[in-house]
Amino acid sequence: DLKDALKTVEGQFGKSHYLVALYLAELGDVYRKMGIYGEALDAYHRALAVQKQFFGDDHLVVSNCRHQLALALTKLARYDEASEQLQQAISVGQTVLGASHIYLSPKYSLYG
Repeated sequence: DLKDALKTVEGQFGKSHYLVALYLAELGDVYRKMGIYGEALDAYHRALAVQKQFFGDDHLVVSNCRHQLALALTKLARYDEASEQLQQAISVGQTVLGASHIYLSPKYSLYG
């Protein structure tokens, strides 16, 4: 299962390797889709910390994790935090790809 795979990757590469962040983000997605939002937030926050360390703040991988985090925060009615994460995700996307890129459509749609 995904938790076992995460433990294996952490054991092989350490807790701050990009592959760990990849598994954490996937685990966050699973928890979010199952409606286990607190666990999803934990996984996304851990993934985001590793991704920022590995890629820096202005990378699309970090932007995508912020978007997923915003989705989970929205489900918990933590709208201010969700908005902050989403704004940061959009800002990175606009900087890297341009404001009209299709990649940004799902992020814009959260604002209605």
